[in-house]
Amino acid sequence: MSDINSELNHLQSGHPLFYKSAQAVISIQGPDARDFLQRMSTNDLAKLTKDHPLATSFTNNKGGMIDHCLIFADEPANFVLVSSHCHAQTLIDWIEQYHFVEDFVVADLSQQSTAYFVVTTNTQNYAKAAQYWQGILGDLAVKFYISFNPPENALPIDKNSFETFRVAALMPASPQEINASYMPQNINLQAFIAENKGCYVGQEVIAKARIYQKRVKTLCGASFCLEDYARLSPHLKVMSTDHQSGTITSIAPHFLADLANALVIMENAKEIQASCLTRAKLATIR
Repeated sequence: MSDINSELNHLQSGHPLFYKSAQAVISIQGPDARDFLQRMSTNDLAKLTKDHPLATSFTNNKGGMIDHCLIFADEPANFVLVSSHCHAQTLIDWIEQYHFVEDFVVADLSQQSTAYFVVTTNTQNYAKAAQYWQGILGDLAVKFYISFNPPENALPIDKNSFETFRVAALMPASPQEINASYMPQNINLQAFIAENKGCYVGQEVIAKARIYQKRVKTLCGASFCLEDYARLSPHLKVMSTDHQSGTITSIAPHFLADLANALVIMENAKEIQASCLTRAKLATIR
């Protein structure tokens, strides 16, 4: 059994943690692969190089999330995607819907390749690593990297510990937050939407929603007292201390006082930024 407080102390001391992920690994190889990925996802993959992997989102024609991936450029025409899903077929099936005459091949590499999450405060040692997410654990700035080889000096953690740190850092995951019900901007993935690129599937809907949407959904972190934390469950409706209502999507398996214990999709948050509610305590459970 993991000791979440010891692991947090390990992280606070500047030592990395790593978690063996079950996320699917997919390859796309062929001369048309880069152009296809550029047309299909939200980020500008012109910036993608062998030394600079990029995270990007794939959305449906209504702007809803299909997947959020970290893309590695192994070679000019060879790309490896670490999916947010455990099963590669989710993204592969969606890609094949739009794969007509382009010259590339898609393959599931999940049996041959394992993705590891590295959680660290010491970013200097990972200057060229594949960053997937960054967040705050209390006063501690942390980054989540994806690697196919965990660092030798890192402490292994189990799924429950990783999920606890993920929730505290407000990282969306599949299927809790990364699903067709939400657009990227609803779940803190707006940083991976490039404003200077051409159309991709869902682009027009996403752009209009960011400007005109009246009932904005925003992913926030919520800190509960221990008594209320013990009563939490997914899809529970909650009310914040400033009377914002929302729905729980993820719950941290371990309780850490003064950190986000759950992720909540807040409703009608037109004037609220996600960071404004990360430390809010939800006083009432309904």
